[in-house]
Amino acid sequence: MKILVLSLLRLGDALLAAEPIAAIRAKYPSARVDLLVNKGVENVAPLLPNIGRVFTVPREMLQDGLVRADRPIFEPLDRLKSLVTRLSSEKYDKVINLTQTKFSGYLAAAVEANEKIGMVINHRGQASFGSPWFRYLNSVIGAGAERGFHYVDIFKFGSIGHIEAGPSIAAAANETEAGKRELDEWLRHHSFGSGTKILLQLFTSDKKKNWSMAAWIQAIESFRRSGRAAAGSQLIALGAPNERPLLEQFRKLAAETKIVVEIATMSLEGVLSLMRVSDVLVTGDTSIKHLAALTSIRIVEIALGSSDIERTGAYKDGSLIISSRENCVPCRHSAPCHRDRHACAQRLDSQAVGLAIAKYVEKDWASIHLLAHEYKDDMRFTRATIDPGGCWLPIALDADSVEQQIAGYLDLASWRFLLNRQHEEALGAYGTESVRLKNWMEASGSFIESKVLPNLDRWANSTRETERRLDRLLKEMNRRMRTQMDFIDDGMTDELTQLESQMKLGTFLSESLKLGPELGLYRVRRLHDSLNDALVHQRIKLKLLRTFRQTIRELP
Repeated sequence: MKILVLSLLRLGDALLAAEPIAAIRAKYPSARVDLLVNKGVENVAPLLPNIGRVFTVPREMLQDGLVRADRPIFEPLDRLKSLVTRLSSEKYDKVINLTQTKFSGYLAAAVEANEKIGMVINHRGQASFGSPWFRYLNSVIGAGAERGFHYVDIFKFGSIGHIEAGPSIAAAANETEAGKRELDEWLRHHSFGSGTKILLQLFTSDKKKNWSMAAWIQAIESFRRSGRAAAGSQLIALGAPNERPLLEQFRKLAAETKIVVEIATMSLEGVLSLMRVSDVLVTGDTSIKHLAALTSIRIVEIALGSSDIERTGAYKDGSLIISSRENCVPCRHSAPCHRDRHACAQRLDSQAVGLAIAKYVEKDWASIHLLAHEYKDDMRFTRATIDPGGCWLPIALDADSVEQQIAGYLDLASWRFLLNRQHEEALGAYGTESVRLKNWMEASGSFIESKVLPNLDRWANSTRETERRLDRLLKEMNRRMRTQMDFIDDGMTDELTQLESQMKLGTFLSESLKLGPELGLYRVRRLHDSLNDALVHQRIKLKLLRTFRQTIRELP
């Protein structure tokens, strides 16, 4: 079998493809998995395990050729046609598109293959997805739902379907000989003590995601004062070679407060080798964060600006994510900050961040919980976990962790059952899921029956009422559509928006109302499918709640 995976965005997105590719290889161990990335991103290929051939799209050349008057008008088309011909000659069994853009959709359609998964756009401009998971990405996540799966999980389950094993299929980055040599050269000029080695990724490619040098210095000072964690620790600032002047400036500022910071400007391969012998990475939302998730190093993420922790947070169990409670977070990725000051960054208390890093190094989650409650008005402390179904689940540490763990898990598990069509299986699937949840909570030390049972009753009542409202609305819609095509009135619109707000689904239900009535049956079908998915989701959640409740009561 031959499979082509498309990842046509930035370096970090290509690294996010590592776990889906690992899942693909686990399902098809004898397959050759090739990768298509943008030109300039191909340097990620040596780090990804079990990749066959790597092809590149000359995106900048294509864009440049379309706008420059001194370039042949058909040059971009000829280049693209040549690429499609080359890829089609490979005669792939599957093309899996992990990129939700029109360009990738048209390109996926053009490459010949027996099966296509992910966004595919035909010559009429109509999109197909080949998997409920990629349709979910487009219709639910695209509608601004507050809760949802991490991109890695959508890509993973969307690529291979239901994973029976449950736990996440761990992907590990390849350490290269070039990376080892780069690390050895760095160690020739730097001492490497026996204490805790902490890597600092200070800068990102997006100014909105950067914390100021002064804030970093204050956080490190707080870390140094914390006691046990700071004793003998070693701070190493990471950066690309072109960031060397900024890193030197930071080292000078740190030295003024008697903080010793070493500098490591390396390639991705060198950074990977350095991370393999270090203990903790403190970073913004960068490609280095995604690379670190493929190693054993522990991660503290400082999430600012457009960093969307729900979708692209550090995909590693036990990571700590510190973010701002500024109401404009996360902002749009492609737009500059619209505020006259970097408000989200200013909401982070540097001393609290430094203390949280110290407690994270000490693996003292109880103290981080206390910090989360103390600073909950300005900051959010989140622990990344992998739930029993193998999905990434963020736990806000200032909330009741038991309550949030169950609520978040049940919501995502209900979507997972729906998208994997597990709800169509025998009731045993629900019982298995309930036992997994109970075992997971017991293993984490968070199972407290006196807290769990009252919440289950409350959630069941709320879910049952939502299910009734959705059922009534769907029946009313079916009744009206038999007699009139344009049957959506203000009352139905209000009901839709109330329900999607209650379920935190963004504009998932009302999105179809933006379509003109002239689209007729297509508009009706879109609305009907969205309502039906929401209704089935609530019914699945009710069954999970009931079986989980029964599982708890059967405990000795």
